Amino acid sequence: MHIPLLIVGGNELDRRQQADRQVAAYTVSSFDLHKITSNEAKKSIGISQIKSLIQELLYSPVQGREKIGIIYELHHATVEAQNALLKLLEEPNETTILIATATRKEEVLPTIVSRCRIVTVQNEDEYVPTQEELNQLDTILKASEGDRMSYAEEIVKADTAKEWINTIIRTLRYTLITEYLQPTTYNLQLLINAIRTLDRAHITLEKTNTNQRLLMENLLLSLDQMPFQ
Repeated sequence: MHIPLLIVGGNELDRRQQADRQVAAYTVSSFDLHKITSNEAKKSIGISQIKSLIQELLYSPVQGREKIGIIYELHHATVEAQNALLKLLEEPNETTILIATATRKEEVLPTIVSRCRIVTVQNEDEYVPTQEELNQLDTILKASEGDRMSYAEEIVKADTAKEWINTIIRTLRYTLITEYLQPTTYNLQLLINAIRTLDRAHITLEKTNTNQRLLMENLLLSLDQMPFQ
C-alpha cells in the first residue's frame, strides 16, 4: 500500500517540480495519471473535482501496476472537498498513489495531514551555495578518476548520498537563476541535462534499493560531461 504524499514549502513551481519527480519514479501511462488544479478565477478546488478524481482512481490501471492522482495546491480545496478526499485516504487500495501539494501543512485538514508522508521543499530562489560547497565541487572536478571513486565511497559510508546530490542540484539551479557562470562557459542544454541526470539519481536512491556506491561512482565519473566548468 502506498502512503499518500503531501509536498509543502517552497513556491508553487518548486512543489510542482517535486511532484513531477515523484511521478517520474513510476512507469505510468497518461491514461493512469490524473491531475487536479485549482480554478484560476476562483482559486478553489471543489468537491465535484475531488469526487471525479476518486472515481477515476477506483478503476484498475490501464497499463502497468499503479494509477497516480495529483492534487496541486490542496490548500485551495474547500473544506467539503478535503473531507471528500478522506474517503480515499481511509480506504486506500494497492494500485493508487496519491500526491498533493500545499503551501503549508497547517492549511490542510489535520485528518488529511496525519495520513500523509510530508515532504518539505526549499524555495530555490532563496538558495545560495556556500563558498565551501563551490570549493568542494571544484576539488572533485579537478580530481583523478581514482580520487573520485574514493570520494564516492566516503559519501556512501557517511550515508550522505542523497544530501550530496541534492546540494549539487540546488547549485545548478542557482546557476540557472543567477547566471553564476558566464554565458560563454556553459551550454544551457547541458546544464538542463545535468539537472535531469542528478534528479534521476536522487529518485533512484529514494525509491529503490540500488547499489549506492556504484551509482555514486558512475555519477562522479560523469561530472566531466556536466557543465560546471
